[in-house]
Amino acid sequence: MSPRVRSKFKPDEVVVAHTSFAADGIPHVIVQGTRLRGDDPAVRAAPWAFAQDGTPAGEMPNPWQELREREQTANPPPDVDGWLSSDPQEYEEQDLVALRKDLVLAIGSDGKGRHDHVVTLKRGTRFLRDSEIGRGFPDAFKTAGLTNR
Repeated sequence: MSPRVRSKFKPDEVVVAHTSFAADGIPHVIVQGTRLRGDDPAVRAAPWAFAQDGTPAGEMPNPWQELREREQTANPPPDVDGWLSSDPQEYEEQDLVALRKDLVLAIGSDGKGRHDHVVTLKRGTRFLRDSEIGRGFPDAFKTAGLTNR
């Protein structure tokens, strides 16, 4: 049998479970909101899981928040300005290319072996050299001195 924790409640005091829990020696799960007397075996086994009946919701203990606070006290996060899910990629300037002449292109597919639509790209329009159009039509572009700065 597990050791009992000294209850902080009087035997006839009505208390309410602020969290659901199971405890050694208690034959069933105590569900959040369950009201019991201070001398009930579940209250004696786990007084930390109860609060006085009538305690406002905003004042109910929150064991998960308390755990988080204890962990942060024991292992504080580094002094940071923010948080990202992955390492940031540093911006790198890339070479641009500009069309030397108008370029007419068929775009996409209608699913029947034909293009979806046609676009005309005007002379001087700029693209990244490494883009699909820049790689696919290198002779249509001039590159001298163009960057995306």
